[in-house]
Amino acid sequence: MSEVKVYAHRGASGYALENTWDAFLKACEFGVGIELDVQITKDGVVVVFHDDNLRRLTGFNADIEALAYEDIKDLRVGKKWIRPFQHYQIPLAYEVFQWAKKKNIPLNVELKASFVKNPKGPQILAAMLEGIRDIHLSSFNPQLLEEMKKLMPSTEMALIIKKNKQLPYVKEMEWVDSIHLHKRFLIKLYGPMS
Repeated sequence: MSEVKVYAHRGASGYALENTWDAFLKACEFGVGIELDVQITKDGVVVVFHDDNLRRLTGFNADIEALAYEDIKDLRVGKKWIRPFQHYQIPLAYEVFQWAKKKNIPLNVELKASFVKNPKGPQILAAMLEGIRDIHLSSFNPQLLEEMKKLMPSTEMALIIKKNKQLPYVKEMEWVDSIHLHKRFLIKLYGPMS
């Protein structure tokens, strides 16, 4: 039987705000891998942030892809009604990658939609990840994974699947090494999990 690897979703997001340094440090304490989300700004800076729009965690209603890094670097990140979270800022992906490399922390890097809209995004990300060993890339977008596989042929590419109708097409995608089943897909198959 193969080994099951454990990754803290958006860092240890049950203990600290998602995709923040505190969440990553807590995951490191637990000795598990880290799943994180990356976006790219209009000027090609890769940041760690889940949503395409900044509003949910910053209160600033704008898409990351439409802004330069200078426009977002000083934004405070937090949940509206929870004051202790207000000191966070959006992490730079490069800094997180280098930290994880030094600590030998496995990474699952989910590429978000902004990478599809930035023609240089895949090349920028591939250059940042050079030399990092225990890593795999995931995305809902199979074409983005195909482009990343051309740039990083030895890196595992995982397609995230939400719907049953996507499964038959996976076997045609030779660049997809594995699949990640989204929780909505699993709930449809097995019902709510407690």
